Parts: sequence; structure tokens; C-alpha cells
Amino acid sequence: MDMTEIPAVDPDVVAERIRILHAESGLTKGAYAKHVGTSYQSLFLWLNGYRVPTFQSLYRISRQSRVSIPWLLGEVPIGERGEDEL
Repeated sequence: MDMTEIPAVDPDVVAERIRILHAESGLTKGAYAKHVGTSYQSLFLWLNGYRVPTFQSLYRISRQSRVSIPWLLGEVPIGERGEDEL
């Protein structure tokens, strides 16, 4: 891939990763939304693949959940969370 190309982001992959993190957190959707610094409505859209989080939101989720942004985007296999990149 040419470094000037931006790879497409699959909303369903991002949704799956966020669902994993939410389930592991043990928090309600409302509490998890606050935990990652967003609204319940935004979290709902992400979890259902209707929207992809902004870079700022991906960054917050990454830091709060100790995973890499490439992991959230599906560029790293599920079993390799990418914590070493943090």
C-alpha cells in the first residue's frame, strides 16, 4: 500500500472490537460511555456499526482500555491487543 493511501475502516470491525472491550469492562453502556468520554448515543452508533469513532474517540478508547488504535481498527488480530504500542 502506498503511504499516501488511507485504508478503509470497516465500521463492523470497529464495532466488534468496542463490543469486546465493553463486555470485558463489566460496565453498563451508560457507564462505559462515560468511561471512554462519549455520550450513550455515540456509543450506541459505534456498537451497532452505524458510525466509526473519531480519531479523538479512538485515542480515548485506546488509552482507557489499554489497546492500540490499530487493534481497534482491525489491523491487529483480536488476540494481539497491541498493548506494546502504547
